[in-house]
Amino acid sequence: PFVLPHYDRNSAGIDYFFNNRRIVSIGDGVVDLAGWITPGNHKGTYGLRVEINHDLNSDGRIDYRSMYAHLSSLSVKTGEAVSTSSVI
Repeated sequence: PFVLPHYDRNSAGIDYFFNNRRIVSIGDGVVDLAGWITPGNHKGTYGLRVEINHDLNSDGRIDYRSMYAHLSSLSVKTGEAVSTSSVI
């Protein structure tokens, strides 16, 4: 994949660009959003998007969140539990 690390005042993260690949979850978690989402505070859209909440300590608190955007299809639904490497 092509990787583009970035940081600005609104977000910090790493962008990965894939073409014609199966996209998988980076860790165990629960799908918080799955579908076509247009954020109110952004220009444009993420298209089909999945956001997963990850609780590393099983203490009920979200330790980190992963987002997968500009997808061509979805294999998960909001509220669904996913495991590391689950196709999303």
